[in-house]
Amino acid sequence: MEHLKIVTLNCWGIPIPGISKMRAQRMEAIGRELAKGEYHIAVLEEIWSKDDYKQLCDHICKALPHSHYFYSGAIGSGVCVFSKLPILETFFHRFHLNGQAYKIQHGDWFGGKGVGMCKLEYQGFKINLYATHIHAEYDRANDEYLPHRVSQAFEMSQFIRLTASECDVIIAAGDFNMESSDVGYKLLLTNTPLHDAWEKKVNSVESNKVGATCECPWNMFRDKSLATICPDGKRIDYILFGGQPGTNVSVERCNIALGKVPDQDFPFSDHEGVAAELKISKAAAGRASSSHNRQEDNGVYLQAACDIIHKGVAHTQGSMGRFQLQAVGLAVVLYWLCYTNIAGSNPQPIPLIMAFVKLVLVVVIAALVWLSVVVKRGEMQGLLATKLDLVRLIEEKKKMQ
Repeated sequence: MEHLKIVTLNCWGIPIPGISKMRAQRMEAIGRELAKGEYHIAVLEEIWSKDDYKQLCDHICKALPHSHYFYSGAIGSGVCVFSKLPILETFFHRFHLNGQAYKIQHGDWFGGKGVGMCKLEYQGFKINLYATHIHAEYDRANDEYLPHRVSQAFEMSQFIRLTASECDVIIAAGDFNMESSDVGYKLLLTNTPLHDAWEKKVNSVESNKVGATCECPWNMFRDKSLATICPDGKRIDYILFGGQPGTNVSVERCNIALGKVPDQDFPFSDHEGVAAELKISKAAAGRASSSHNRQEDNGVYLQAACDIIHKGVAHTQGSMGRFQLQAVGLAVVLYWLCYTNIAGSNPQPIPLIMAFVKLVLVVVIAALVWLSVVVKRGEMQGLLATKLDLVRLIEEKKKMQ
C-alpha cells in the first residue's frame, strides 16, 4: 500500500498593481512552504506572472523537482503542477467557452482556460493528474457565465473519461468555481469514476466543517460585500480521485491547508488550499476497485446541463441580434453625418469635432460587427458543440437502461 499527498491552491497571482494584495510576499511564502517537501504533488492556479512561476521553481526545485506550466490564451492558463514524481507526458485541452472577450475586467477569456493532464508514475502505479481552473462565477444571483461553467465541467468530465482508460489512478484538482450543489460539480462526479476527497475523508474536522476554501470569514482578503451572502465562506476548490479496475484508492485524510502564513499576520492567498492523502493498493484479482464504482445514473444531471446550455444558446442569439441592431443604427447615423454638411458652414473647431465623432462611430461599429460576427458566433458554436455532445450521451444512456 502506498500513500500519496496532494495539495491544491488558488494563489491569487494577478500581476496587476493593486489587485492581488501582498503578491510578492505571498508568493515567497508559498514557495517556502512547499519547499518543506510535505506533499508529493502541488497543483497551483492563478500563477499568471512568469517571474512568479520562476521564483516558485527556484524555491521548490529540491523538494518537488518536476514541474510543468500549462500555457494557453494571451496570458497563460495560470495553472501549473509541481511534483516529486517524474512527469512523463503532458497535454492541455482548451475549453470551447471561456467567458467574454469584451469583459476585460473579468479576464477569463484572455487566460484561455482548460484542463491540463500530466501522466505520472508512482511505485508501479500509473497516474493521470488533471489540473484546472474553471471560469469564475462573479455573481451567483445573476450568473451570466453559468452555461460556460457547465460546458467546461462537461468537457472536463468527458476529457477525463475518454483519456483515463490506461491509468491506474485518476486525480483531478484545482479551483472549480462550483459549489457541491451545482450541476457542473454533479457532472464531474457522475460522468467519471471520480469521488470528492473531502466527502470521502475519514478524519474528523473540528473547525471549517463545510470545507470552505473561498470568502472565508477569517481571511483578510475576502470580499466584504459577500459577508451576508456566504457568511461561512464556500467550498469551490477540490481534489477528486478515482481508481480503475484492479486498483483500490481511498482517502486517508483530507483537510484545509495553506491558510495563514506561519509567523505572519496574512494568509497565503484569498483562497484556502485543500490537501489530501490517498492510499493506493492493488485490488484482489478479478475485483474492481471500490472507488471505481459508478455513481447513480447521471441522466438527470446531463439533462439539467442540456437545459442550461439551451438557455445559453437563446441568450447568445439575443445578444447577437442586439449587437447587429446597434451596428445598423450607428451606421445610419454615420451615413447621415457623412452626407450632411454640418461642419461646412461652421467655424473651427466644429469640423474637427465632427471628424472625431465619425471616427468614434466607425470604431464602435467595427467593434459591434466583430462582437456579433466573431465573438458571439464563436460562443454559439461552442454552446452548440456542447449541446450536441450532451444530447448524444443522453441518448446512449437511455439505450443502456
